[in-house]
Amino acid sequence: MLAQQGLTQHAFNFQAEYLKTIISNANVDDIRFMSATQITSSSVPFTPNDDQPLSGLSQSVLDHCTKSWPSTIQPEGDYQLPVLDPYDALLTFRNSAVSCQQNTGLWPQQPSVALEGKQGNVEAREISPPTMTSQKRGAQDTTDDELDTRARPPKKLKSRPPPAAPPIRFEPTHPPATPSNNRGVLLEVVIPSSQAFSTNPTLATASSKTSPCAPVDPTPEFEDTVSEFLESIESADENNDTRKHLSGSQLKHLDRSVQDLSKQGLLIEVQIDTLSTLLKYLESAMNEFEAIDVISLFSKEFATAGEDCINVIDRLFDRITLSLEHVVLSLSILNARGLQQHLFPEELLVASLSVFKTHVEKFLVPALEFSKDDNGLSKGSGIFKVISGNTALRSRVLAIVGTTCDISERLRRSGNTEVSDDIIVKLVYIGLALFFIDTSSELIVGLTEAESVKQSGSSLLRMVFAKHSKQRTWILEEILSLLIKLPHGKKVIKGYRLIDGSKIHTSSALLMQLVQTCSESPLVVEPPADFLHLHPSTQKIEFRKLLDEVKRIMEGAKTSVGYIFNVLLSRSMKGTKSSVEADYRTVLDTLVTDLLTVLGHPEWPSAELYLLIFSTAMARYIDDTKADSAARTMAVDTLGLIAARIKTISNRITADASEQAKASSNEERQPFYGDLSINTTTADLSYLQANYDNLVEYLGSNELNDTAIKAAKNTWIWQWIVVICSATTKEYDGRTWGEDQWNALAIETLKLWKLFNSQEPHPRSIVPLARKSVSQSGAYLTSRQQLFLSFDMMLSRILMALEGGAITLRAKSLRALSLIVTGDYAVLSQLNVRRTIALRLQDQSPSVRDAALELVGKYMLQDVAIRKAYYEIVSDRISDTGLNVRKRVLRLLKDMFHKADDPEMCNDISQKLLLRVYDDERTVKDLAIKSVSEVWFSPFVNATSVSHEGRGDHADGPNHVAPVTPSQRRDISKRSRTLIDMVGKLSIPQAEAFGSVIQWLLNKERRTDEFNLSDPRQAFSRTCAVIVDCLVDLIQTLQDEDAPKSSVASAVHTLHTFIKAEPRLIEAKHLSSLLVYLHCSSTSEDWKITMFVLRIFQDAIPVVKDMTPTDSQMAEKLALALVAKCPVVLLPEAVHVLCLTVRILTLHSARLCKFFQTCVDLLGADVSKLRTGAVIQDNKTRRLMTIVGLLCKHYDFERAIKDHPEESHLVELKAKMQPSPQEYVFAILSSLCAHQYSLTLQQSALQSLGHVYMSFPILMNSSRSVKIMDAIFAGHECSLQTELLQIYTGFLLKIQTTPMSEQGKGTGYSLVAKAEDHLEAGIGSSIMQRYLDRILKCALVADEILQAAAIDVITQVTLQALVHPMLCMPVIAALETSDDATICSRVLRIHKDLHQKHASLIYAKSMECVRTAYMYQTSLRVSKADVHGYKLIAETGQSVAMICHMYNLVSDKRQPRNTLLSGLVKVLEVDLTSSEVEVDGTYARFVAENLAYLDYRSMEEVLLVIFHLNRIIAGSGMTLLHSLTEMSSRSRASVTDDDSTSKMSNGKAPKRGKKVANQATSTVTKPKSKSKKANAQNVVGSGGEDAVVSESGGEDHHDDGREPVLPMRVMARASVAVEAAILLKTCLKRIYDISEFKCHQFQPSSHATHKEKPVLRPTGTVARIHWQWSADQVDTICDPKSTKSNAEDMARNQLGHFLELIEAESVQHMRDDEKESAKGHYYHQRHGHGHGQGVSGPYASRDSRPSGAQQQMQDEREEEGEGDEADVEEGEEKDDEDAESSEDDDDDTGEDPDA
Repeated sequence: MLAQQGLTQHAFNFQAEYLKTIISNANVDDIRFMSATQITSSSVPFTPNDDQPLSGLSQSVLDHCTKSWPSTIQPEGDYQLPVLDPYDALLTFRNSAVSCQQNTGLWPQQPSVALEGKQGNVEAREISPPTMTSQKRGAQDTTDDELDTRARPPKKLKSRPPPAAPPIRFEPTHPPATPSNNRGVLLEVVIPSSQAFSTNPTLATASSKTSPCAPVDPTPEFEDTVSEFLESIESADENNDTRKHLSGSQLKHLDRSVQDLSKQGLLIEVQIDTLSTLLKYLESAMNEFEAIDVISLFSKEFATAGEDCINVIDRLFDRITLSLEHVVLSLSILNARGLQQHLFPEELLVASLSVFKTHVEKFLVPALEFSKDDNGLSKGSGIFKVISGNTALRSRVLAIVGTTCDISERLRRSGNTEVSDDIIVKLVYIGLALFFIDTSSELIVGLTEAESVKQSGSSLLRMVFAKHSKQRTWILEEILSLLIKLPHGKKVIKGYRLIDGSKIHTSSALLMQLVQTCSESPLVVEPPADFLHLHPSTQKIEFRKLLDEVKRIMEGAKTSVGYIFNVLLSRSMKGTKSSVEADYRTVLDTLVTDLLTVLGHPEWPSAELYLLIFSTAMARYIDDTKADSAARTMAVDTLGLIAARIKTISNRITADASEQAKASSNEERQPFYGDLSINTTTADLSYLQANYDNLVEYLGSNELNDTAIKAAKNTWIWQWIVVICSATTKEYDGRTWGEDQWNALAIETLKLWKLFNSQEPHPRSIVPLARKSVSQSGAYLTSRQQLFLSFDMMLSRILMALEGGAITLRAKSLRALSLIVTGDYAVLSQLNVRRTIALRLQDQSPSVRDAALELVGKYMLQDVAIRKAYYEIVSDRISDTGLNVRKRVLRLLKDMFHKADDPEMCNDISQKLLLRVYDDERTVKDLAIKSVSEVWFSPFVNATSVSHEGRGDHADGPNHVAPVTPSQRRDISKRSRTLIDMVGKLSIPQAEAFGSVIQWLLNKERRTDEFNLSDPRQAFSRTCAVIVDCLVDLIQTLQDEDAPKSSVASAVHTLHTFIKAEPRLIEAKHLSSLLVYLHCSSTSEDWKITMFVLRIFQDAIPVVKDMTPTDSQMAEKLALALVAKCPVVLLPEAVHVLCLTVRILTLHSARLCKFFQTCVDLLGADVSKLRTGAVIQDNKTRRLMTIVGLLCKHYDFERAIKDHPEESHLVELKAKMQPSPQEYVFAILSSLCAHQYSLTLQQSALQSLGHVYMSFPILMNSSRSVKIMDAIFAGHECSLQTELLQIYTGFLLKIQTTPMSEQGKGTGYSLVAKAEDHLEAGIGSSIMQRYLDRILKCALVADEILQAAAIDVITQVTLQALVHPMLCMPVIAALETSDDATICSRVLRIHKDLHQKHASLIYAKSMECVRTAYMYQTSLRVSKADVHGYKLIAETGQSVAMICHMYNLVSDKRQPRNTLLSGLVKVLEVDLTSSEVEVDGTYARFVAENLAYLDYRSMEEVLLVIFHLNRIIAGSGMTLLHSLTEMSSRSRASVTDDDSTSKMSNGKAPKRGKKVANQATSTVTKPKSKSKKANAQNVVGSGGEDAVVSESGGEDHHDDGREPVLPMRVMARASVAVEAAILLKTCLKRIYDISEFKCHQFQPSSHATHKEKPVLRPTGTVARIHWQWSADQVDTICDPKSTKSNAEDMARNQLGHFLELIEAESVQHMRDDEKESAKGHYYHQRHGHGHGQGVSGPYASRDSRPSGAQQQMQDEREEEGEGDEADVEEGEEKDDEDAESSEDDDDDTGEDPDA
């Protein structure tokens, strides 16, 4: 093509540069040159990096070489990278260029292109590698041709022209890319100074006359060349090693000749003798090369070479290059077309592979992996170190790399040759050695060169894997075993570049390509010649045959994938926690990540198969509840990633379809996802076919550039075949296909069938397909596969994992679901997802709840439907116990408020935000206040923003707000109506929280400054003042509009909220306008309005003192009228307002004093009537008491008398009420507290006394008050006790909140005020210390109101530190076990506060706390059977220990925690040395259940509990066992003595008593029969009489010197506690999976890893202990004074049950000891340790001697052995009765007597 356009010098250089690039198969996507027309027509020298991609010229060369030149050329067009065979293209291009040159006579003075020989004025030779062109060869770097020329002239051939003159070398200015799969070829152009134009002898002979392009038979020349070369070797000197083999130039010449013969198919014409001689020579040479280890040989020579080491390395390279050239020639002959395969000896191929394998393993791989940091200990490291520092030597390494890649490519092409298994093994190991090169360190060559070698190995492995299906399993095994050799991980550079520029790991690419090569197996079934003309039924049969054949191929791929994942999963899930396991886990993660990266790409169809099989395996892990937690966690992670990727691809496909519809202005076409069937429309079928055709055409046009592309193309073909054949072979209930559809499918199937079986490349498209279109087709067709149809399965498994399992698994499942939702948040709208997330929002783990909130939170802000679906369950989490959960809900609700368009939702959000204003956590409280301020007040702040100058001009004073514009006022009024509606719906706690928020914001803004509305920094204060002003106007407006009373009440309520927070916000004019609402009312709504107005006056009068006298007097009159007529519930506010008005506004107390005196007189008259027994009006009397008490509380009559002694009404008051008005009233009220009066009257009197105590606390300590309080606590009236406790609470609150300096005014009262303050504090402390025990007793009653009042008092007592905190701790710990969540949270708050302040003090009596908790639970339950050491949490459905709160606080510090655990276990310990053994069985069970249900944080805690339990079992348990054994032996001995006496009287010899006793004892100690329980009960029952005697009389009277035995009832009581210890230990071992050996090895004083190792209770594990007896039965057993008839039987049964437990525990201990001793024996044998060190364990005594029971058992066994010997000697004296007795004993024991 270039010759036709006129070739210039720079065009020639470009041509050579390009051909070198495509031959090396380099990535030329980023290399840009000028267009072909610009290059060939321009006279400007060629320069790179211009505008036109190199692929434009590539297409031109490709079209010329394939004789498919297009009619038009687009010089500036951007073509696709060409797909061609580099060698074929180069030779074709060369031949065409030579032909055109000879025909046209072009270039008389220009160079030409040829591979060898002379062509015009140019001589071209082929050298390697291409990467050497960037470096000038040194003096030592000579080729074989030059050496041969200097040695001797070549022998002339008859048909060979004379040799050319010395050449001139042209080096290209730009080195080509790195060699890859194809052999690297570099054109070295040499131009003589003056030579005539001549032809290449390999292409034309000198005698050719007919045509310059006529073909010439090269066979004779090849035969002559072979003969000449081999004769030269034979004639060479035998001592000259350099001439034993053909030179490199000769080998290359023969290689090119073989390739020429192969092209023309003339190798078959070569004489067999000549070819056989050449093959024998090659085999002999290969054997010589194989026999010599060149690395070892030259390493020895290198070690002694000194300065001549470079020459040694050069000769090493020469030797390696020579051997590789022999391999190249051998493989050229093997692959040559026309070769008779039987002529090529298999031994030659084996030898060639051995030489090549040796070269790869011993030189190339070590050289490429050699690092400059090598320590020099490996073989050849010195040689490699010199090479790494020498540029010329590194170039020679690159040349060997090129040759290696060439050999690998030739081996790949030889795949169709039938070879033995030995050759296959060598090929595989060569490929493995090339592929698994570690490139993590700095290499001698570049990373690109190393990757090219790895790609060569990959190609070789793919060839073997595709052609030899029986070898696939072990090939995969070898690959998977070597995978961990390659570096993996996030920080590792990925070596395989994808077409879109991204990269994956080379190992992942290899595994996917291996599976794809399974599709390269040709179909055995061939299509019939007349397939299209067959009848549809016959065609259907052919379809079925084809389908079966393709499925066979698919099954091979599935088997390989399954094997890969089975190996990786088995090696990464061994549970050994080794580095190898971690490496394989990393490999697996890397593979999955790469699979997800290429999923949907056209070149990687196997990714879908991999992920499908892997996801199925992961689903099985989740289904298996017994699977390892790590495996299930990995399964959830993986399924989440896969499902998320599926959703991402699906959404991208939908988006691309919409984009295409918009671009084409057509209706949006949805992708066809249905199954191909008889109902499929023609449009859908065409759509599906077009996408498959796109992929096949695109991949077919690129398959020559990359051999793996062909496998991908074939994979898509058989997938399309499966779709068609599955549809055509399916039955449709008698319906048939349409003719057009059937014919279209038949034509498509035939085309695919032929294309699949054809080995020819796919026909290329003239117009290349766009990559984007092909990518869309690949993604769409992938989305139709089974993997995408499995999305619901994956989602269901993730939801299944969310519903159970460990906390980690649930958290991982939420993250997996989050990944899916990121791809498509519509998943959250599914019902099953909503239900599962709702459950996780109530999960017991705060981290899981937080993750669930994070998942749905951001999508609730985006989508209205999701917001409405999840709002209720999410907003309820605002009261969650988790700190982070509450914070997240607060932020979410605040953001949702601004996005919600539903007024009801906005109101609900505003209300729920107020719930966290009083949160215990400071950060949550601050966040709640900030959120409330933003939601409630940000609109007002923005609406009231005015300039600072305007405020200064119009403000009347510091407490007057500047006027606002009319528009601002209208806006504020409108928003105020909304505010009123919101406040009207608040509950009382929420309203208080709203007011506290306003107060907090005002205080924060003002800080230490005075309240000043003109201050520019107090913007929120001005806003509130404007709101108050608007609210007052709005109240009047609502009243005028006859609005509902509820609206007016809400408005007044809102106004009161602001005034309570800051009374200075209101002005006198506002109070005057509100006087109208102080009139007496008749309805409840009116009284509600009046109540809020009274509270406004109550807060505002102390600060607003500028009311007019008229309004002040009006306020006094209205307040006095309200006191006389208002409901009793309003009396506190009305009386307070009346007193404030008189004391601050009117300053005239005559009317008040007269009213007070009247009320006192009326009350005194009623008291007199009561004393005489007359009937009074209780309501009037109680009202009078309340008014009198409130007046004494809010108005200091005594001080008024002192300040104004001259006023007549005060003088009269003083005269009537001696010694003072308050004391006079106190006397009257205290007299009404007598028990003879009615309960309501006493309660009202006590309440009024509380009002008097508030102003005169000294009266609280009077003898009369103390007598009243003692009587109330001694009584049983809960209402009076509640009232008294409320008085205490109010008094303590007054002490806490009253500042010390505000009691008196002026300097005259300062000292007195301070004294009164301290007096009040002292009175409070003395009262609390006096009545604390009774207050604590009230806290433990069942009455909720009294209990709440007592908790209020305890809160203030602990807060003000009025008593020692340790005194309150037992009751606090007991109340923490309450079922009432409110009570529990309140006392827990007290406990936490004490823990922060006095952690070192409050746990001094921790066991008293536990005992009090037990007694409290007993008092709440109907019977003791309902008392348990655990309780059920309704929210989570989980059971927790009763003392969990105390333990969680104590567990922060190790020492207090261990002390508490030790104390709890000691409850189960029994002191058997004391005279009286007392055991509370139900309390022991309560403690044991608490220990079972505690949430232990570390393994040390569990082992510590078991350690102390072992000590109890070893002490008390073994003592009880010894007593039982002793009692049984004595009882049986006495029975034997009685039998002996009777037999003596009958004249028979007695049986040996010792043996009978021993047999009885053995029955006790070794009950192995099936009736073990019955035997044990019989053993215990035999001591019944002795037990009774011993219990009553003291000791058991035996004169044999043995120690006394415990009474049976005592042993039964003690066994209850020990039984609880045994069952608790068994339960803990089962829950936490602890072996007995591990328990024995634990020592509390030693430091071990278990102290820091966290322990988690497995979810779903039941810690409940199953008790043998009920609580009532246990009480009967443990009661020493029980007189029940069955007490003895119950005690006997308890001991029998205990005996079973203690023996089972001993047997288990012995088994574990035997196992561990066996392990220890093996260890000692291995390590040479001695024995006899003793056995340590919980049952061993402290002096390492056996216990009493064990020693006795051992002695009895010895005695039994002696008895047996005596019986043998006296066997003749045994009678029949003895034999029957022994048989009975044998039956009882279930043992063979001979045993």
